[in-house]
Parts: sequence; structure tokens; C-alpha cells
Amino acid sequence: MPALRTAVLAAAAVAGVASANDNVRPFVGASVLYNSNVLGLRDRDAALALTGEDDLGDTSRTFSGGIDLDWKLSRQTLSARIAASTTKYSRLSALDHDGKDLLAKWGWEFGDYVSGNLGASYVESLSTFTDFHQYARSLRTQRRDFFDAAWRLHPSWRVTGQVARRDLDYRLESQSGADRIETQYQAGIDYVSRAGNSVGVLWRRGKNEYQTVRAGSPLRDFRQQDMLLRAEWRAAGKTHLTVSAGRSQRQYDSLSNKNYSGASARVEADWAVSGKLLLNAAIWREIGSVEDLLVNHSVNRGMSFSPQWLVSEKVTLRGEVRYERRRFLTVIGGSDDFGDRVRNASVSVVYQPYRALSLETTAFYGSKDADSALTTSYRRQGIAFNVRHTF
Repeated sequence: MPALRTAVLAAAAVAGVASANDNVRPFVGASVLYNSNVLGLRDRDAALALTGEDDLGDTSRTFSGGIDLDWKLSRQTLSARIAASTTKYSRLSALDHDGKDLLAKWGWEFGDYVSGNLGASYVESLSTFTDFHQYARSLRTQRRDFFDAAWRLHPSWRVTGQVARRDLDYRLESQSGADRIETQYQAGIDYVSRAGNSVGVLWRRGKNEYQTVRAGSPLRDFRQQDMLLRAEWRAAGKTHLTVSAGRSQRQYDSLSNKNYSGASARVEADWAVSGKLLLNAAIWREIGSVEDLLVNHSVNRGMSFSPQWLVSEKVTLRGEVRYERRRFLTVIGGSDDFGDRVRNASVSVVYQPYRALSLETTAFYGSKDADSALTTSYRRQGIAFNVRHTF
């Protein structure tokens, strides 16, 4: 609550400036959310054993405030965000928490051929209940530092590079085994046509270092390397297609029998059917991390579809359908023969009576069907009401 109070007071302090300067945009917001299965539990018996009540659902209320800032100085772009929130549950009060969202970024350009971004972010939030199912306030902080650059060394050739580090820290003792530092380096070269389409190769190397080692548990540190072909295509200003495909390899420092090598690919398309109807679709096969101490990684195959319809100047209708099949590799034992299927769907109506005020209603459904007792199946649905005002 102190963090939210500070953000709201800061927003109020600069609200007068914002009216004369669109570069400074204070905002406040509030939301009410009903979730029929907050913790993602299998049934009412599991809820009774965990919380002492057989009710799976609850209603939460969130209040937020902050400031977005943007400045353009010649070719340089500076942006920042300072935001905070507080969430209270009607029944599951152990999940009450405060959140923070901080960002600073410099979008730089030197001359006509070299540009990039330098920045840092900090996010503090409650862990999701997709793989974590304890009745406890599991706060997670993410700190990220990044630098990327692109050099147009020739009208038809572009070289890119990136360095990034992410620190993840879990406040809950039972989740501290997932504390880790992720570092990543990547470099690429692309051929760029006169129309702005491109094709090239991307090399990426990363390392995960876990900060907490539990007694009797093996070291989970690993290195990963990806070699990808990538392409980007735009057609008549209405269609944007991006493709990346190649091979990923993950090598564990002390679990060589758990090493992985396999194909990796993602295809994503944006299509402006008309000035009012926008469609986005994606399919992927990727290696991912799981917030679970028994699992090294997952191989994820999935697809998503997200339409957006501008009904009028003030009303927008949005939808999303997402399906993902995950296959897990465990830390101990030889079993890599289990996984789950995660489905999510939502539909939202956004009403803006005027530019600074946004009212949104969202209905959602989610499910997870597990192949093994090592992970949990669940169903949930709910509805959320959000309001946000920008000064």
C-alpha cells in the first residue's frame, strides 16, 4: 500500500503538467476480478485440504497508479514508467499483495545506420497459479538489463546484436529453488530488400545459474544455444509475417543425461483485413522453462489466435484463444513421459467515452489437463471489470 500511495501522489503532482505536455502521462486505475478457481486446484476436496474451505473461487480488487514518460530529443528517444498496485482478496487474504512496475529505456541512434536500445526494468508481482498451487503469497521479482544494436552496413545488409540479463527472485521459501540469473547473447545478419522484407540467420547463446541448491537435489545450471533462420515479410501494408526456425541445444552442467537437442520454430502473422478488423495468429514449437523444482524444462507446441474488431470510434471488441501442449523432462529419475495441455480463451469489450478514460470488461476460461499426478489438472472461468484514467 505505501508503494501505491507514492505512485498515486506522484501522478497527482504532475497531472497539471500533463495537460500541457503529452510526454508526461499520469494514470490511475481500478479493477474487480472474479476467478472461479484462483489457485488452480483439481476439485473442492483439494481446496478444503489447502485452505480449510471447499470454495475454489474468490473476488479480488486491484487499485493502481503511476506515470508514463516519453521524450524525443533529436534522434534519441527516452521513455520510463513508474507504477504500483495493491490487490486485496475477499476471502483468500493470504494472497493480498502489492506490485511494482519500473522501466527506463533509451532508444538511441548514431548517424543514419546505427541504432538500438539500452534499458532496465523491475517488476514485482504474484506468481501465476499455472504450475504453482500453494495457498501462499508467492511474490516474484524480475530485474532485467538489456542492450541491443542494429547496423545497416549496406543498403541490403543489416547486422544485429543483443546482450541481456534477467534476475528472478522468489520470496516464498518453498519456491526459492527457482531463483536464478539468466544471461543471453545473440547476433544475427539479415538481407533486407527495398520493400523492407528480410531473411537472415540468428545465433543465440544463454546461461541459467540457479542461486539456491537444496540438499539432495542436483545442480540445475545449464547453457543453451539456438541457431535459427529468420524471415520477415510485409505485403501492401496489410500483412506482416515473421518466421524463425532452426535447432536448439540445452546442456546441463551436472545432468548430462538430461541434455536436449531438437527443432525449434515460431511463425506469427498479423493481417489487417480492413481498417476495423485486425487478426493475429501464431504457431510454435519451442523449449521453455517451468516454475517447478522437479522439472528441468518443457518442450512446448502451441497455437494462438487473436482477433480485434474496432466496432466504432469508442468501442473495441477483442478475443484470444490459446492452446499449448507441454512435454516435461524431470530433474530426477528417467521419466520424461508426462506433460499437460493448457487452454485459455478470453473476450473483451473496451469502451472509451473519451481518449483519457477506458472501461473494459473481460470474460475468460482456462484449463489444464495433466497426463500424470506429478502435475495438476484444473478448470477456471471468470470475469473482470477494469477502469483506467490517464490525465
